[in-house]
Amino acid sequence: MLNAMDNTSSSRSYVRWTARILGGLMILFGGFFLFGHLFGAEDGLSGFHSSTDILSFLCFPISTLIGLTLAWKWEAVGALITLGGMLGLILLRPDLFAQLYLFAPVIPALLFLLSWYKGRYHGSIVSHN
Repeated sequence: MLNAMDNTSSSRSYVRWTARILGGLMILFGGFFLFGHLFGAEDGLSGFHSSTDILSFLCFPISTLIGLTLAWKWEAVGALITLGGMLGLILLRPDLFAQLYLFAPVIPALLFLLSWYKGRYHGSIVSHN
């Protein structure tokens, strides 16, 4: 039984750190482009032409960056914010669905959810064996 606990906690640690590394890279990458867009030589916020543009911007990259950042401390909450933002983006802009690289934040978000699930139900699974 102790071996099963070690394997589960080791597996959870691997999943968690994979999610953190991927999420951290996406936070840095997305933050760099967000900063460049907002404070660069382009139009900045005046580049929004409709309410759909503003809502899409809130879904991606804002909610995904906030979600991936929060997931470091609160895995499920951060992952759900990220996934909600991505779902909102798909609903608002289905034309972007073909650009799969935009949906890369889904990978660490799902890994954060898996890590949360393993941590939450780890004790109850082991105690039944």
